[in-house]
Amino acid sequence: MITTKGDSIKKLRISSRNLITGGLLLALFLTICIVDTTLWRGVRMAKYFYFTVALCLSMPVLGSFIVCRKYRFFLIRTADIAVALFVFYIISHRIIMGGGNEMHWWLFLLVIPFYALVRTFAENRNGIRILTIVILITVLIETLWGILQLCGFLPSYHNAFPITGSLFNPAPYAGFVAAGIPLALGTFLSRNASCRKRILSGAVLTSSFIVLPFTGSRAAWLAAFAGGLAVVWQKYAVKRKNAHLPVFPYNRWSFIFIPVTVVLMVTLLYGMYRMKKDSADGRWLIWNVSASLVKEHPVGGIGTGRFAAAYGQAQADYFLSGRGTAAQAKVADHPDYAFNEWVHIAVELGLTGLVLFLFMIGACLFIPYTSEKVKVPTSYYLSAFIGLLVFSLFSYPFSVLPLSILFVGFLAALASQTPPLRWQPSFQGSIAVETVLLLLTVTVAFQVLPRRQSYRKWQETHILFRSGAYRDALDEYRILYPQLKYEEDFLMEYARCLSHLGKYEESNRVFSEYLAAGCDPEAYNYIGNNYKSLRQYEAAEQAYIRSCLITPNRHYPEYLLMKLYYDTGRKNKAVEKARLLMDKPVKVNSPVMELIRKETAKILETNNNINE
Repeated sequence: MITTKGDSIKKLRISSRNLITGGLLLALFLTICIVDTTLWRGVRMAKYFYFTVALCLSMPVLGSFIVCRKYRFFLIRTADIAVALFVFYIISHRIIMGGGNEMHWWLFLLVIPFYALVRTFAENRNGIRILTIVILITVLIETLWGILQLCGFLPSYHNAFPITGSLFNPAPYAGFVAAGIPLALGTFLSRNASCRKRILSGAVLTSSFIVLPFTGSRAAWLAAFAGGLAVVWQKYAVKRKNAHLPVFPYNRWSFIFIPVTVVLMVTLLYGMYRMKKDSADGRWLIWNVSASLVKEHPVGGIGTGRFAAAYGQAQADYFLSGRGTAAQAKVADHPDYAFNEWVHIAVELGLTGLVLFLFMIGACLFIPYTSEKVKVPTSYYLSAFIGLLVFSLFSYPFSVLPLSILFVGFLAALASQTPPLRWQPSFQGSIAVETVLLLLTVTVAFQVLPRRQSYRKWQETHILFRSGAYRDALDEYRILYPQLKYEEDFLMEYARCLSHLGKYEESNRVFSEYLAAGCDPEAYNYIGNNYKSLRQYEAAEQAYIRSCLITPNRHYPEYLLMKLYYDTGRKNKAVEKARLLMDKPVKVNSPVMELIRKETAKILETNNNINE
């Protein structure tokens, strides 16, 4: 066969287009690898700024592809309508109810053009394959990063764990790795996979199973198991005519496979529960308390970004009502997440938001296997997507940018295979939509990128605060406040600094701003101390009691309440609280705990005749 000069030029152009597509996708998915320790919590924040810049550079390239008609934008499919409904609801909900961290809100808006970009690339013949290679490369980099941390060549970004990858905690790191396992397994088992793809997917599988046990994440193991099971199901199931999902064949092997799978699942779940029983019980408490929030606000929820604040109040009311048991009090904490994204959505967006979310998920899973256009790699995105959804039942992937990027990537890949609508936008309509998305990206970038310097300055101020240079730190906090007043941690530090400098009323005002978004009981401890210094003892008592109710297993709030009673002459209540403190079990011994017990014993010794 003779190859003409025109054919060579066409192949070169196609190769260049695929190279650019792969480069853009890789640049966006490599967001997970970005770390800048000069920023406040630079393991997280650096990713936000990098993703914004990468998307700003990617969207004009996508626009040029559309103008040159190298891509058809935008072939609207059924899943896109479901995604649009969910996004429209969130935007409307935010406009009506307000609230939430501004940075998280801007990043959500950036996810919209990111979804459009991945969806457009996925419509191309090689787009799904390129996306698969990009995701596998990213997972491989992260697993190798974890191995180097285990060997001591790279630092961990969490003091209590030896492995976190380029993330701040081993849990989301494990979730990212686990979500890549089904995709790697499906690629490795695919008959159409090249030798290079099999080597890449084999390397991902090997390195993933090396690092995953060291993360200690039970949710990640469940996700990997569920995703792997889905791969086996898709690989060996029978694809019936007019069926949207394959059906497992009913033969002698099914009578072995099904019971073995059930036994393995039950054993795995029970073993994971026993491995960290207190942690599992704590999450069950979170879901119970969250259910009460859903009952109070069933339709529209409490508002985006308000889970932590609302949960803290709800848990305090839960124990105040007497419904909380001693076992629950032992494991109670003040979480920022529901450790179940579906519960989190129901709390913040109401059951309406949850139904729209489930509708979106269902629409993207609606892939007609009888269609000749279905690409082989896409079928294994279904398995990886299932694994990530299982992980979301026990963790907080949508609150971590790299995992959100992965979720949207899976969502877009699956949406590209759902049935198209009869009506499709014209070329001019496509250009208009691309222009709107580009303007949205640029507008958000102008809000996000200028704040990078504020986060760098905050890190420097944080060092001053930790060193005790409160007056110097306070001057900087006042300057940074207009830019960072939406950050709960910033408000907490600012209020504590004011308290240390004796500005008690101003400190309580800033703490009240913090409590609109956070629920750390330490805030109530400081508020109580401030009121005590202002001689407003009744208000101090109420603050200490609220702290005690949020986390009943802690000793320090009870100790502060005991000291308040003793210092204000209420000896009977002080002795009663002292006896309660002496009987309360200690989870972790520390110098602070020793001091509390020493002063408690002293109060009991000097007032041993009271209430006897």
